[in-house]
Amino acid sequence: MNCEQCGLGTSEWFTYVPIKHKDGKLNTYLCRVCASVSKAYCTIHSVPHIGFEDGSTACKKCIDMLATSLKEFSEKWMSDLLPILPFEDKRKLQEYIIGNSLLTGNDYNLIFALFIASKANRSGLNFEEVVEKLFKEKSTKFIFI
Repeated sequence: MNCEQCGLGTSEWFTYVPIKHKDGKLNTYLCRVCASVSKAYCTIHSVPHIGFEDGSTACKKCIDMLATSLKEFSEKWMSDLLPILPFEDKRKLQEYIIGNSLLTGNDYNLIFALFIASKANRSGLNFEEVVEKLFKEKSTKFIFI
């Protein structure tokens, strides 16, 4: 099989990256060179990004690293955020956190930190901007988009 970007088939290494095609195909098959310069490839960890429902991509390892560093703050953020959210936003956020905790075995603080880290990495914002936006808008709609 040949690289879908450069057309060459000489590379020893190929990978799929989550770049959506106009025809609806969700992944692109790339050689090492094309993958390494792709917007859907992490040059820090040398891995393809994971794709998200909204079409954005991010490196799972980068998300995990940021979330681990934010975990200690997430309990305070949640306790300050939940009382100011509209009922539906609060319900959706709590369902998301509880459901993910049941599926993964991770505690609520890490799940919320992953939530923040994922949005930050996918949107190009830093985590402070994501948290600030949640509090400023008093809504989780930004996160769930």
